[in-house]
Amino acid sequence: MSRKPQRVLEDLKIHTLGAKGKAIGKTEEGRVVFIPYVAPGDIVDARVVKKRKNYLEAEAISIKSKSEYRIEPKCEHFTRCGGCKWQHLQYDQQLIFKQNEVLENLKRIGEITPEHIEPILASEAIYHYRNKMEFSFSDSRWIEKEEIESGEIFDRRGLGFHKPGMWDKIIDLNHCYLQGEPSDRIRNFCKEEGIRQELEFFNPRNRTGALRTLMIRNTLAGDLMVLIQFYEASKNQIESYLSAVASEFPEITSLLYVINQKGGVLEFVNTDNREILKMTHYSGSFLELNNHTNIMFTSNNTQRLVQQDEYDTVKGFRNMYTERDLDYI
Repeated sequence: MSRKPQRVLEDLKIHTLGAKGKAIGKTEEGRVVFIPYVAPGDIVDARVVKKRKNYLEAEAISIKSKSEYRIEPKCEHFTRCGGCKWQHLQYDQQLIFKQNEVLENLKRIGEITPEHIEPILASEAIYHYRNKMEFSFSDSRWIEKEEIESGEIFDRRGLGFHKPGMWDKIIDLNHCYLQGEPSDRIRNFCKEEGIRQELEFFNPRNRTGALRTLMIRNTLAGDLMVLIQFYEASKNQIESYLSAVASEFPEITSLLYVINQKGGVLEFVNTDNREILKMTHYSGSFLELNNHTNIMFTSNNTQRLVQQDEYDTVKGFRNMYTERDLDYI
């Protein structure tokens, strides 16, 4: 039985951006259409991929006219990787649409109409700004169409982010613009070292493998934490792998591992070799703050300092933590 051909929406104008960076257009009949990776002002041809009761979901198959707000994304993985949604849009426009989304949610969901709105505090760094990233190992990474058509034999092992909408497929990353160095070097080394030591990469469907996730975290003070999550591995395998990482990156302040055979429970963390597993802790190192203060913190270290200077509540914050504590945020 042949499949029904998917509907193509021609000359669809993109009006604004909605949740999770999805752009919004409307059909001639007035039906809302959500499309990822296009910009307000674009005119596109789009293929409908899902029909919902009140809206359509589509994917752009061609851009007829480009928006004045559109820029060339830096990342080679953009549109395939789940890490970024906005790289094709000028940063000042990103702020405008993000603020509008917050206001619309307050009005529509919260039924609140604020009397005064402060503008979003722009970040000086729009790339390499995050202080924490977590990557997943996979023995069955996403294979690009070009790889399949090449006819060459390729390695299915990868380390990176999940492909949007696919919990069991990982986009193997070469370079990521979210976190600064040595994040890329550590991630790429951990992948290659796992292959070199013949450690099995995790398979989420079968729940097998040794290497499961890699977490990298840094601070403004220069501290660097690396946490490697294993699913199942022997003590010798773990120590051999950690030794290689520690030797390659002596600048790592805290090198940790866990064995996790459940969805989110860290079941085991231990090693007798203290030369491999190390942790340096300060009062406030890698500190995450919540409702102890009235300040909303981000994963952008530098932006936290901007927020501290901007709000009066920072005075109370500084009374709670010492200046040295703040150095390690």
